Amino acid sequence: MMFVRYLLIDFGASRIKSVIYDSVLSEFYEQKSIESPFVNSCTITKNELKQILYSIVVGYKNVDRIYICSILGGSYILDKYHS
Repeated sequence: MMFVRYLLIDFGASRIKSVIYDSVLSEFYEQKSIESPFVNSCTITKNELKQILYSIVVGYKNVDRIYICSILGGSYILDKYHS
């Protein structure tokens, strides 16, 4: 099976950016950006993070793979992600 459409998500401290990469056409499209929850707080619960990521993913159709990168130095302590 050949994977063609990749959803790339960059979870940053100020913005969460997402885009589709088509490996056959070597093109990026459907770029979106929303404000990061870390603009107002330095922590987020796992459930809040899941809800945000889910709301991004459902906005895209026919995606073969999803890749997410997080904030440099970010980590989980118990049930909270810290930026």
